[in-house]
Amino acid sequence: MRNIKTVLLTLYDRRHVIGAMARRELGARYAGTLGGIVWVVAQPLATVFVFWFVFSFGFKATGPSGAPFILYFLCGYVPWLFFNEVLDRSVNGVVGNSHLVKKIAFPTEVIPIVYAVVALVPHAFLVMVLLFLSEINGFYISVHSIQIIYYLFCLCIFSLGVSWILAALNVFHRDVAQMAAVFLNLWFWMTPIVWGASIIPERYRWILDLNPILYVINGYRSALIYQKWDILNLKITIYYWAVSAILFLIGYFVFHRLKDEFGDVL
Repeated sequence: MRNIKTVLLTLYDRRHVIGAMARRELGARYAGTLGGIVWVVAQPLATVFVFWFVFSFGFKATGPSGAPFILYFLCGYVPWLFFNEVLDRSVNGVVGNSHLVKKIAFPTEVIPIVYAVVALVPHAFLVMVLLFLSEINGFYISVHSIQIIYYLFCLCIFSLGVSWILAALNVFHRDVAQMAAVFLNLWFWMTPIVWGASIIPERYRWILDLNPILYVINGYRSALIYQKWDILNLKITIYYWAVSAILFLIGYFVFHRLKDEFGDVL
């Protein structure tokens, strides 16, 4: 508990650095473009349209409980997109900011946090799209919808733990970034985002519960489609937080242990 408190206090003390870097990163990412911040959501919305067209019209897919496929899919794709972006950016974060890393006083551990903060911007837009689609399809916003805030926090903790590990290892072994891209693609299709968990035989569904991301995805769906308090499933909740807390601490201390060697390698 003391270690967790120390980590959180350290990160809190560096909040101004995180905010300044996040603003710079967001501005630099769309500098010189006519669309500006529009491009934040244009690409993910285009991907959503492709999935919607192929599966809704091509495969006549529908979500459970009479929910339209687009709503079921978005409840899974929106949190996944956040997770994917944080990891995809963070894994090369240290290497890509070598000019900052070589400065002795620079707190390199904030780099993955900066990418997480930046990823919150398109996530917020996509959540609004998700809420709008829920409303027009008869799944009205209720008190259960507030769970999205909790599940987003869950996702941030898990994403940061994994990001610190990948970012640190990629400094010494550049293959890590390539392996992460392949693994994320496999992870996407192994998670019930496009397909439903009901196609898996009942006796094997416990294997799906071992996937931490599914806890968040099911949470988004419970908040908007199923209208229930999924957080009350204590067994799954305790499992998720045990995995996330362990990864968060391991990730931070692995990164902190290796950060002094970054300058020598870069």
